[in-house]
Amino acid sequence: MVGQGALRECLRDPDVHRVLTVGPQMTFLFISGAGADGILARLNPAMTFIYVSGAGTDSTEQGRVMWARVKGKTENALRRLPFKAVYVLSPGIIQPLDGIRSKTAAYRVFYAIASPFLPIARRLFPDYVVPPNKSAAPC
Repeated sequence: MVGQGALRECLRDPDVHRVLTVGPQMTFLFISGAGADGILARLNPAMTFIYVSGAGTDSTEQGRVMWARVKGKTENALRRLPFKAVYVLSPGIIQPLDGIRSKTAAYRVFYAIASPFLPIARRLFPDYVVPPNKSAAPC
């Protein structure tokens, strides 16, 4: 859902001149300007990397929950790379909008049940319940 939201926002942004897909799972490099200058930190240390993680990640890499350890380990590794900057976004729930759907069946069931309550949850917990265009990396 994050990739779909990010793609939608970048296609709407007049400052984005090119969008490069990397792999079949809607992973994107957002390229502003004429050159494809955002490929590897080693080749371009001026690059800014934005990683969409998740609420509850374990940056100690010692917790009992595997997904939280893996995401924490990924965040820590990214921060050690020689990028100009690394931003980690950690939403709790991403509210699907504009026809965007999760590829995960269990999430689709969750959203079908929870969708009437998500606008209220967004008002109560704006840092944890976000629409896809707010969870996606800025273009």
